[in-house]
Amino acid sequence: MEARQLALKSLQDTLAKSGMPQPLADLLVALLSSPSETAHLDPTMHHLVHRQTHLGLLSLHRGHISTAWRDTDLAALPKESQRKAERADARTKKAIVAIWTYSLALWEARNTRHTYVSIQ
Repeated sequence: MEARQLALKSLQDTLAKSGMPQPLADLLVALLSSPSETAHLDPTMHHLVHRQTHLGLLSLHRGHISTAWRDTDLAALPKESQRKAERADARTKKAIVAIWTYSLALWEARNTRHTYVSIQ
């Protein structure tokens, strides 16, 4: 598997382990990996795409995510859930670290030096 696919798989696994709702995780992965593919995702998530695009998709790779992500995650938690805000905050923080890890893996893969043998 190429480095990008491995990094993407790691990002998806981390988001799943954090407990982030699947539609949110899918949208986040789509915005990071292929932003033009977000049109087919859940229509209720279009506000997230709009808010994130306003901040900039490049900034997403730096972990600058819209507060709408946390708000949407918070709304997805069951009403009887205790400490909802803390859980949403923790998942948002984990998502940011996962985004940094993903972006760093891509950067390292692009900048890895290869040794070439000169044929004379």
